[in-house]
Amino acid sequence: MDNQSHFQKFIELITEWIQLYRSVSIAGLPGTEKRVQLEKIMWQALQEIVEYSKSEKAAKNAEEHLEVLELLNHAVKAELAVLHEQDAFYVEDLVEELETLTRKYEKEKDEHP
Repeated sequence: MDNQSHFQKFIELITEWIQLYRSVSIAGLPGTEKRVQLEKIMWQALQEIVEYSKSEKAAKNAEEHLEVLELLNHAVKAELAVLHEQDAFYVEDLVEELETLTRKYEKEKDEHP
């Protein structure tokens, strides 16, 4: 798998995480079983972004690298908030920020492939 594929897989996994969170968070925070699924998806996403970060392309493009780290930071914050059963409104704010960043990054990638 090439490095761009690792990054695209990361985005796909973050989107999957958001969709799963949205599907089970209607009545508050997800239950234990769904939190385990969310955690599994996030670990897969982290593995993909670690592989991407090892690439020469990531090392050469500091701006992109910072954007990736910002997205990763928000993803991890949201995951930890869910796992630690933080206030549902706080988690919702984090997930909304994560959605915004994900959409922004996908738009940038579409405009500048």
